[in-house]
Amino acid sequence: MRIKKLILKTTGMAVMISMLFTNTYVQATEKTGNLSVMEEETVTPIPDSNEEDVVPTETPTPGTEEVTPTQAPTPGTEEVTPTPTPVPAEKGAPQILTLEAADNISNLEKMSPAFSSDIYEYHFLDNGPEGRLRTMRATVDPDVLVTVNGEETEVNANGGCTLVIPYKGSGSENDVTLTRKETGETTTYQFHTYFYGITNYSGQYTLVNSNKQEDTANISKLTVQGNSRVYDATTNLSKVRLRMSVRPGENKVFHADLTDKNNKTIDSFMLAGGEDGEPVIIDSKPLSLEKGDNIFYLKCYGIYKRWEDGHEAEVEGILTVTFRIHRNPVDDPETNANTALDGISLFINGVDGRDYIKDFSPDKKEYTVKLTNQEFDEALSNNHLWMKVKESDSGQQIRVYGGSTMHGVTTDDIKKNSNGCYLVADYTANDLYSEDSFTVEIRVTAPDKITSDIYRITVWRNGKSGMIVPDIYRNTSFMIVPSRPDRVMVLVLASVDIYDNGIRITGSQAISEGKLKIKIQNTDVISEEGKPTSGSGFPVRLNNPGTTPVQVTYDNGKSHYEAQISVSVYYSILSLKNEISIAQELLDSAKSGSRIYADGAEEALSLAISSARQVYNTYADAGKLSSKELQIITEAVKTLQSAEDTFNRSEVGKKITAFLPLDESVAVQNVKNGASISNVKQPGTLEAVIDGKTVTISGVVWTSRPTWQTSVDEETVYRFTPKLPAGYVVMEGVNYPVITVTRKAKTLPIEVKRTIPLDESVLVQHVPYGTLRSELNFPGYLEMYRDITAGDEGGRIQIPVRWEDLDGYDGNTPASYGFLSVINAPSDEFKLAQNTSQTPMQTITIIVDPPKDGGNTGGDDQGNGNGNGNGKSSSGNSSKKGNGKNSGSGGSRDGSGNGMGQQEQKSSGDAGEASGEDTNKTTSDVEHNNDGGKSGGALKGSDIQKHAGAQEQQKDSDGTGKKSRWKVAEIVRDTVESHSGEFIFLGVMIALLLLYGGFREYRRHRNDDRKK
Repeated sequence: MRIKKLILKTTGMAVMISMLFTNTYVQATEKTGNLSVMEEETVTPIPDSNEEDVVPTETPTPGTEEVTPTQAPTPGTEEVTPTPTPVPAEKGAPQILTLEAADNISNLEKMSPAFSSDIYEYHFLDNGPEGRLRTMRATVDPDVLVTVNGEETEVNANGGCTLVIPYKGSGSENDVTLTRKETGETTTYQFHTYFYGITNYSGQYTLVNSNKQEDTANISKLTVQGNSRVYDATTNLSKVRLRMSVRPGENKVFHADLTDKNNKTIDSFMLAGGEDGEPVIIDSKPLSLEKGDNIFYLKCYGIYKRWEDGHEAEVEGILTVTFRIHRNPVDDPETNANTALDGISLFINGVDGRDYIKDFSPDKKEYTVKLTNQEFDEALSNNHLWMKVKESDSGQQIRVYGGSTMHGVTTDDIKKNSNGCYLVADYTANDLYSEDSFTVEIRVTAPDKITSDIYRITVWRNGKSGMIVPDIYRNTSFMIVPSRPDRVMVLVLASVDIYDNGIRITGSQAISEGKLKIKIQNTDVISEEGKPTSGSGFPVRLNNPGTTPVQVTYDNGKSHYEAQISVSVYYSILSLKNEISIAQELLDSAKSGSRIYADGAEEALSLAISSARQVYNTYADAGKLSSKELQIITEAVKTLQSAEDTFNRSEVGKKITAFLPLDESVAVQNVKNGASISNVKQPGTLEAVIDGKTVTISGVVWTSRPTWQTSVDEETVYRFTPKLPAGYVVMEGVNYPVITVTRKAKTLPIEVKRTIPLDESVLVQHVPYGTLRSELNFPGYLEMYRDITAGDEGGRIQIPVRWEDLDGYDGNTPASYGFLSVINAPSDEFKLAQNTSQTPMQTITIIVDPPKDGGNTGGDDQGNGNGNGNGKSSSGNSSKKGNGKNSGSGGSRDGSGNGMGQQEQKSSGDAGEASGEDTNKTTSDVEHNNDGGKSGGALKGSDIQKHAGAQEQQKDSDGTGKKSRWKVAEIVRDTVESHSGEFIFLGVMIALLLLYGGFREYRRHRNDDRKK
């Protein structure tokens, strides 16, 4: 009985599984790709309630039983009753009266269609993660109950309420239901949001006719709306199919249902990905279309991840793709296929002037317009090119794209302006110098929203000659800062444009070619400092605050253009702060020191400091300053400096009328970056003229501007001026001696990223036994790439290197030794780039070969030894021999060397044979099968101990093939003592062989004598 019940249960399950797969995999005679599709079955969506058409019935496939398609349940949820068809509100039915966005993130422009109380289904044209919310404010009648996805929303006394629409992983539908409390009448609005998080293995959606053929005459393209998964199309046909490309990938499954707007399943798809990963083209069953709008949903099932209880969990969900297909209502498609325009006009600036398209015809699709500079108004800062398009049918849709902007030619869409025209080009006065050409296309879509045609207008505009200096260059300003009052800046002119009959030459190109030059009128303000820097501009030294004209000239031998710019140098607000500190320090030292100043001098300096502080307090926190404000700050600094100089010259003392010049080696000095102030020559005495006589003034100290710093990145110029001892005053008009010290810029090390590999003959070298370390061949340089870009554009450079011994080289020990390259240069010259894919260093391997004159160390009884060795031993009925190199262990008791070698062992019994090959160690296993189970070559206990000791000492070596540290001579001696009997037997045998050989030689000689 149990067996029978089991059979019945199994049979029932098999039938159920068979039915399920019959519906899911949809087997049929037609096959597209790897997916089996059900025989053609037409499913007509339920028409809207205001339609008079009769609902057609489903026709079963001939020869098959009618099978109701099985809808795949929503993963992770219980069975849900399909959402009822949104029904337009009848008289008295509640409606949403107004709707507007209630947050800063979303707006109703992303909702399609635009809101109307009589439209009941909307789609947000973007994608969002699960949990994202769209918040809207709505108004309804105050007596209406509002729920969102079944949850009640508060309605205030004025009917206002807030609708919070979520993005969900369980589907796109969000139902907003309105219920009139008194009558119970309800209206449902549906808002679709599109969640992302599940991989969509389908794409490249198109519509084809019921015969699976493309029909561009009757079906428009599926066009995605915004950044969403909502596609729109229009057709004249009553039936179409959805075609898509599916590519699940290896070990992935595409599982989806195609449903109508009432959530009724029309078709199901399931496709497993293959190893090849090739896409499969799938056509759906025919979709019957009602006149007007039809909506279908492709619901793709899958897994997405979300956080639950503080950890990431995998959840089943649905990714929805929406298809809105409009079926034209007319029976004769040609009546709505009109794409002809009534007119196209092109105007410069105004839209009522001259029309530059003179030969328009509705049947002519291509136009060329040629414009000259004389047709534009150079007095205007901007010139506009307008285009007017006149439709021949109010149902036509116009799309204009192309044109020319300040950023160049574009193919972007152009929106219609408020004047009813399209702005296709916008030229500044400078743009008129260059040539320009662009194309504007006008795509006209007929009222049927399928048929379309393109009108194309190509515009050519010639250029002219001249030089354009951007406004930003016409008034250039630099700032003097206290840390570097004397510094070099770049007068940038790279964006100057030169046009030669409309052909553009950039300022960078002209500077690099030496055809663009400058001439500074007042060099007391700025002066040229060296050659132009890489085409960007001209280095100038800031000398003093002020303004100077600069002439900019372009000359290539044929064309000559000139322009004038103005360059101003100002003191910064920090310079004013620094000068106030210096002046205050001078005043404080005068009050506490022994120097005597003229009456009123201290008061005058104090007033100057106070005035400067007022200016500083006014502009210290003002942010970006105008040129007028910078000029006020500059005048404050200059006034305070003048007050300091006047105060110093008011000291009472011996009057100095001149200073003798400093030695040139003192007056102008250069020091390295990082040098201390002690490296600057600062004489303690000065020679001056007092009362017509030259005297030596001692006790002179020097102060620098700016304050000395040991190391800064940029080149810095310091000016040292003397502070004389008390009792000396420098007369008006006499210049103090100045020491000018230039400290060079900080040298940035060159970064290198990888090495050009050395030749294999250098990377691996064999050297004879006994080679000294000094005799090894190491290159002194490595050729590397500069780390400037990701590629090798930085070029090659030779880097000095030294070679670090990794293994302790010993030329008298045959082994392999590694040497690693290390940069042999100061760290401020070269350094290795960070995060490179490979180390730029190289490793050279030196292999010391064994000596050629026999083994320097014989093998032991296990075949272990160093160098070349030959050993031989016998015991019982076995004898063995072996030889080898480097490090190897042979079979039993032969004198092989270490490493590369082979060994043979033989015994008088049924002995096995073995051979060993080297990989730093060679092993051979020996089998002995003598009478009584005894091996003629068996090791004695002492041999085993010595063998173990040898192995242990071999393990202690560093694994590089170096000579073993245990003493071979001691092992040989111990072996002889422990095998004295064997060696005596061997000696007797050798003596007998010698005796036998001597006897044979004697007989040969005797026979030879007899013959003679």
